[in-house]
Amino acid sequence: MSERVRPVIDLEPLRMLVLVADLGSISAAARAEQISQPSASRRIKVLEGQLGLELIDRRSHGAELTTHRQMVTDWSRGVVDSADTLVIGARA
Repeated sequence: MSERVRPVIDLEPLRMLVLVADLGSISAAARAEQISQPSASRRIKVLEGQLGLELIDRRSHGAELTTHRQMVTDWSRGVVDSADTLVIGARA
């Protein structure tokens, strides 16, 4: 019987995707997280690589989310919110 392979995804790229969706640009999301724009962009690239999808259409004036955005962003938001709830609940 073969073992099921479980995907491993870091929360930081998911959180960055949600921020880009909410704030409209990678730069704004980077400022919100207090990290550099290249670091924020790398987080998105990591997530795109893990999912095999281009999530951000990078333009000179901000970043526009692709057609895959809504579904992936909604799932990401749910995962991030659940993780935050877990940490807050465990610390209570």
